[in-house]
Amino acid sequence: MNGFLVVSLLSLLSLAAVPLGQQVPQGTVSRTVDGNYLFAWTSLDGKAHSLLLVIGDKVVPAATVIVTLDAESQCVYEYTVSNGPGALQALYMFRIMVEFPVQIVASPPRWQANELSSRARVYWYLNSGGGDRWGIPPGGSEGVFTITSPNLPAVTDLQAEGAVPARAADGEMPQELDSKFRELVQAAPRTTRTIGPRIAVAEGESVGSLLVRIQDAYGAELTASRHPAGERVMALISSASLLFQESRLREASERLDDAISLLSQPAGGVWRDQLSMGLRTALRFVTRRVLGEQALK
Repeated sequence: MNGFLVVSLLSLLSLAAVPLGQQVPQGTVSRTVDGNYLFAWTSLDGKAHSLLLVIGDKVVPAATVIVTLDAESQCVYEYTVSNGPGALQALYMFRIMVEFPVQIVASPPRWQANELSSRARVYWYLNSGGGDRWGIPPGGSEGVFTITSPNLPAVTDLQAEGAVPARAADGEMPQELDSKFRELVQAAPRTTRTIGPRIAVAEGESVGSLLVRIQDAYGAELTASRHPAGERVMALISSASLLFQESRLREASERLDDAISLLSQPAGGVWRDQLSMGLRTALRFVTRRVLGEQALK
């Protein structure tokens, strides 16, 4: 069939449900060899129509983030998002999985931001002003997308979708075919990993308990990435957690300072450096809390 693999033949209207003698449009949906969908149908006047739906999964997303603590110990996350040179589409929309509360602070021109707390995500899409959809081109990048949160950084997912060409207006698509189009246009997103607000800071939680949760969030990731300082950093955090439980605050703080110093060194790769920055910021939050508690005593 001219290179197209038919994966489903839609029976657009059941003949049993159609009044006797009434004509109905006919149509098919075919999967192409490059992963798109070809819609073809014949209208009641006998005219043939077709539409190629390009699925928005042909992007190569990546993100780098800078995480800092502001004066109120809120974490500030500043993202730059890129679309790899091997992408076949512009990157039109992306979402980051987060732990709320989160506040969206800044977006690049023409990018619209929103929150979806019920599904634990924040997302951005390009507001094209009513024109054709486009976005970050292959090999390009865009930033800065900024959010703040009281929650500490850890590994999370970023999901991205590519710009999908608008549907042709001529030749009204039959209802059942239109429903299939709307289903397929919601493409499965491409996913990459980044750092985002994932470790909730519980009110009244002890420093030792928080350190255990930070260690749980990063231990496997440091090991999987073969981070050169991973084992030493985890050992220092374990030691600090025990010392905090014994109220040996000065010694515990020294362990965290040593861990932060190790994490400040280049780790030999973008992802390792991102892990270092996220963990380093989380540990700085802990040391700031300890200093605050000591000042109150």
